[in-house]
Amino acid sequence: MKNINEITITDIETGEGWGMLLSEHDHLLRRFGFVELQELKIDQPSYTFREQADEILVLLEGRADLTIIDRRKQSPSFNQIDRLPLSGSRLQRILIPFGIAYRLEISAPAKLLRVSTHARGTHPGDRSISPGELEAVLNPKS
Repeated sequence: MKNINEITITDIETGEGWGMLLSEHDHLLRRFGFVELQELKIDQPSYTFREQADEILVLLEGRADLTIIDRRKQSPSFNQIDRLPLSGSRLQRILIPFGIAYRLEISAPAKLLRVSTHARGTHPGDRSISPGELEAVLNPKS
C-alpha cells in the first residue's frame, strides 16, 4: 500500500503543529479509522474496556493519570496494573491494545485525542467497568 498520508496534530486556529500521530512508515496507520476529540471532565471514574478495538490516546491539554489493567487471559501480564502520568505539555502517544481496561483520572478539565480501529460499542464486549466491579474481579473474596 502506497501514498498513505501521515497524520499530524495541528491546531486549526493557530496552525501550530503539535507533532506526528501516525506516519506512513507506521503499520498502525493502516488500521485506525475513527478519531474523536474529547473534553474530559473531572470525576470520570469508570474504566473503558474494548473487546476487539485498539486505541491510541494523546492528551493534548491538561494532566491525567492513566491506569491500565491487562484483562487478556492469555497474556503473561494478565491482571497486572500499571500507572502512567500524562501531560498535555509533552505529546505522548499511548497505544492501548484490545483487552486492556483503562481510565484517565484528572483533577482539572483536559482535552484528549482518541484514535481507534472502531467506534465505541462496535463489539458486544465493549463496555465501561466501575472500579468496584474491577476490584471484585481482581481480588475475589474467598
